[in-house]
Amino acid sequence: MTNNPNAKTILILAANPKNTAPLRLDQEIREIDEGLRRANKRDQFQLQQKLAVRARDFYRAILDYRPHIIHFCGHGTGQDGIVLEDEMGKMVLVQTNALASMFKLFAKKNVECVLLNACYSEVQAEAISQYVNYVIGMNKAVGDNAAVAFAVAFYDALAADYEVEEAYELGCSQMMSYLEHQTPILKKKDLTDTSINDENLITDDHIIPPNPYQGLSAFKEEDADFFFGQEKFVNKLVEVTHKQPLIAVVGPSGSGKSSLVYAGLVPQLRTEKKWLIESFLPGKEPFLSLAFVLVGQLEPEAGETQKLREATGLASDMQEGKITFSQVVNRILERNPGQQLLLIVDQFEELYTLCREKEKQERFAEALLTAIREENVKLVLTLRADFYGYVLSYRPFRDALQEYTPQLLSSMKREELQQAIELPSQKSEVQLEAKLTEIILDDVGEEPGNLPLLEFALTRLWSKQENRVLTHHAYEEIGGVKKAIANHAEQIFQQLKETEKKQAERIFVQLVRPGEGTEDTRRVATRGEVGEDNWNLVSYLAGYQARLVVTGRNEQENTVEVVHEALIREWGTLRDWINASREFRTWQERLRATMSYWQENNRDQGALLRGVALAQAQEQLTQRQEELSPDEVEFIQLSQQLQEQEQKRKQRQRQRIFAGLVTFSVIISLLAVWSEMQRRQAVRSERKAEMRELKTRIISGERTLDLQLAALKLEQQANGSTENIQTTDILQQTVNWEGYKEINSLEGHENYVIGVAFSPKGDLIASTSWDNTVKLWKPDGTLIHTLTGHENYVIGVAFSPKGDLIASTSWDKTVKLWRFNQDDLTAHACQWMSDYLKNNPNVTEEERRLCGVEASVTALFFQGEKLAAEGKVDSAISAFQKAVKLGSNFPFNAAIAKELAQENKVKEAEKLLRAFIKLDDNIDLLPKTEVKDQNPVLVVRQFQAEGKVKKAVQLIKDRKIEEAINKFKEAQKLQSDIDLNSDTEEIEIDAEAVAKKLAAPGKVEEGKYLAKDGKIEQAISLFKEAQKLQSDIDLNSDTEEIEKNPETVAKNFAALSKLEVGKTLAKHGEIDEAINLYKEAKKLDSELEITADDWSYICHRGSLYNRAKDVMFACEKAVKIAPENGGFIGSRGLARALTGDFPGAIKDFEAYIKWTEDDEFKARLQGWVDALKKGENPFTEEVLEELK
Repeated sequence: MTNNPNAKTILILAANPKNTAPLRLDQEIREIDEGLRRANKRDQFQLQQKLAVRARDFYRAILDYRPHIIHFCGHGTGQDGIVLEDEMGKMVLVQTNALASMFKLFAKKNVECVLLNACYSEVQAEAISQYVNYVIGMNKAVGDNAAVAFAVAFYDALAADYEVEEAYELGCSQMMSYLEHQTPILKKKDLTDTSINDENLITDDHIIPPNPYQGLSAFKEEDADFFFGQEKFVNKLVEVTHKQPLIAVVGPSGSGKSSLVYAGLVPQLRTEKKWLIESFLPGKEPFLSLAFVLVGQLEPEAGETQKLREATGLASDMQEGKITFSQVVNRILERNPGQQLLLIVDQFEELYTLCREKEKQERFAEALLTAIREENVKLVLTLRADFYGYVLSYRPFRDALQEYTPQLLSSMKREELQQAIELPSQKSEVQLEAKLTEIILDDVGEEPGNLPLLEFALTRLWSKQENRVLTHHAYEEIGGVKKAIANHAEQIFQQLKETEKKQAERIFVQLVRPGEGTEDTRRVATRGEVGEDNWNLVSYLAGYQARLVVTGRNEQENTVEVVHEALIREWGTLRDWINASREFRTWQERLRATMSYWQENNRDQGALLRGVALAQAQEQLTQRQEELSPDEVEFIQLSQQLQEQEQKRKQRQRQRIFAGLVTFSVIISLLAVWSEMQRRQAVRSERKAEMRELKTRIISGERTLDLQLAALKLEQQANGSTENIQTTDILQQTVNWEGYKEINSLEGHENYVIGVAFSPKGDLIASTSWDNTVKLWKPDGTLIHTLTGHENYVIGVAFSPKGDLIASTSWDKTVKLWRFNQDDLTAHACQWMSDYLKNNPNVTEEERRLCGVEASVTALFFQGEKLAAEGKVDSAISAFQKAVKLGSNFPFNAAIAKELAQENKVKEAEKLLRAFIKLDDNIDLLPKTEVKDQNPVLVVRQFQAEGKVKKAVQLIKDRKIEEAINKFKEAQKLQSDIDLNSDTEEIEIDAEAVAKKLAAPGKVEEGKYLAKDGKIEQAISLFKEAQKLQSDIDLNSDTEEIEKNPETVAKNFAALSKLEVGKTLAKHGEIDEAINLYKEAKKLDSELEITADDWSYICHRGSLYNRAKDVMFACEKAVKIAPENGGFIGSRGLARALTGDFPGAIKDFEAYIKWTEDDEFKARLQGWVDALKKGENPFTEEVLEELK
């Protein structure tokens, strides 16, 4: 509206959730804007607005725009707060004290007037007016038209240069025609002494700024301002998005894939103003999910019902091939000229976990790939790393990912995690206690999947801040990073009643899909699957206090899922439940797949359970019926009824058939045994030495592809003789040697698997199924071929003694014979090892020739790197040349030459670099420098110099300072301007000064640890040595002042260490030792400050271990130091109760109740007070054990 830098900003925040009465907010905002634009003083104001406001949006908009006037329009509920929106667009309440807390902060940052144009908002206006000069609220319900009239007149007056009070009066006058002129109430900040004793006053202790961390949720686009630590990856992602049509972001669960895309990539692309961005999750019906977002682009004005109707039709057309995805994209782009469509498919693994039809999976994947081939859409996928193999199993997708390199996301580096911890809190003006970040980082480590746990722990830690500081005590209280979510879940679980705990187990077990070759994963369960009687508990677990599950709705009924898979990994109770029910849940998932097939085929009797499958179902129905849904119970019962009918009708016929089959099978078995004995007798006479050597390798424990390759060589030497049977048996042993534990799971049949047989050589497995097929497998699980032809269930299969024929029996009343060519054995083994032979850089050309396989580009490239690292430069160059001829696009890595140079293999390094230049004339041998470097001699000298600097630094760590100085000087001879200390911004070239400068901190650190270990004199000596090396060194970086007194610093470290050890001993009940260590610490350092927290810890732990009388002095010290801290008073209350001072305990607990904001703990405290007033001591041994 204006370019005036002194203009006042008016920020309008609007919310009208889906499940609340509709308001005319758009009219209110439009008329305010029009009034300001026509005003005489319009250049003095600028208007900003934020719609569909959530709690986080509320404060972030204020942080972003730094407004002078804030206007909220929406619903109010009086004492319960104002109404904002949640993630689903539904209502959520923001309480009065939370608003007051925010405005206490914002009043210091320009906010001078707040208008709450919402019903019953006088309560909030009263609270906010403690801090803001002018606040207007409504003392009752206000009509839509009256609210708009007041707002328009109010801002018209401000824009005409009237004061707030005059503008308020004009606004009220415009409400007279609606008889609501007394509804608005103006509250003014009291400019006199506000330090009154008002229990409703929000004190500093209660001020908690809005939480910038995300807990277990992913960062969204609107959270971008608080998304830190991944800037490099985001920039790379933006660059790749501009270059290629398919961008796959692959990483472990919880590595932050979705956050990177939504809070990193998308906001940057938005600034380019040329992107249409849509996102969705595949879900059970991926075509429908895709169609819904496409309809949103095609018909942006359509209502939700119309969009769903249109999306259903479009999904059906795309699935049947009547309309292609590419055609729809073209239509969207025609309507948006100059724009590009970016489609984000988040959590792509859902295509395999929720959509179980392989044909549909492949059709959907092909639809996406066709669109990117036509280059009219950019496709961004986020995929869990453990499902990468599923994607690669579909050849077109594998080819696409080879062409468009996936962006692999691993765990964040330590410095990146540090930014993710510190920068959001800094932006909110909250500090972390010294060394807390380091402790958190140590706990996090660099393991993938820990990021959501870190965010959750920080979210919990945030709520326990004290005076805008995140403390060590609070971090220990929440259980650290990895245990925060588990502790939270366990805490919620333990608060449940015994009946509710059993319900919780039933619920959570249904929310986990047992892994079969992969980790356990979460699943979306329906209301029927978790049990109608359990749904009230589900609602509680999804609520604000628990947040352990997320509820939703599919086309037919309510659904529920765990809030994050981190809960599955870290919560021990849930792991125990899963393991105890694993067999049942695996069976239940298979039952559901069969039942789904039955339902899709119009409840065809032929798809009901029979035989072993029905027997299993009957057993589960008897034992665990309460854990089966009504649909599952009906399915089993119908199967039972059908079985009973068939048994009555066919009993005699089955008996005759059975008798015949028994006779026939005995004859066949005897023939097979005789044939096998003859075969083995012939084999034993040949090549015993070779076979013994292979068996010895197997018995010694070797199970490698090299061993399999040796068996393959021996087999080819046999030239098809019977001896190859034994070699194949050996090959099979290398796969199946590990005894009777599960080593593989063969998946591919679409119905129950009824029969299985091994070939005589053990190299093939045949399986039969109710899906009317016989499948042939390798023992490694690779599907070789599917034999089709039967018209009903295939119930039996057998190999001939020679293995060249397969017989199958079916309910279609036929036996089919299938010919299997024994000569294919080598081809089978080669196919098994094809990828290994192609891509393994350690395989020789001779070994590849056994199967007629050529080395892949990947193998050649890595073989070259391996040979170069071994100093075999000529062979390495030859491998690189072959890779380039095959079309390698691998970047040559000069670091290989660097290693050679630093091993003094100068000629080899130079030769390798010259080869790189010939193979790629655009190569930059030193890409980190500003100019392109292609001089092998100079580059190698620099590599040598850098190696010597690196060795010098290591020598300093080993206390060999003189040797380090000489090594620095050697580096300077090779490169005169080399920076000897890359940790500083300036270039440092004084070898002696740098060596001493780098050595001094090491001595300080060593001295610090010696002091903490009680070796004070040795620590003092090291501190003095450090000062000789660097006179101005700070001996204690933990303090703000520069510490230079070695004795004082050493004693301080020793004293602090005794305090920490004392607290650790107190934690485990060794109270006397803890108290003695506190005394020794004070004796060592008379200036040592033992904090209220330190004393309260002794007080609390001592009371829990029945030493209340002995630690009462510590309780009193804590309260004396921090009399306003209710937690310390509460700990003293516990000690008083345990020593019989019930009146004192009651007084302390009542003070604690007033101080804490934890409603659940308040209730517990009140229970203790009530018991004490009756003369009862509520602190039994059981209660104390629980409090520990």
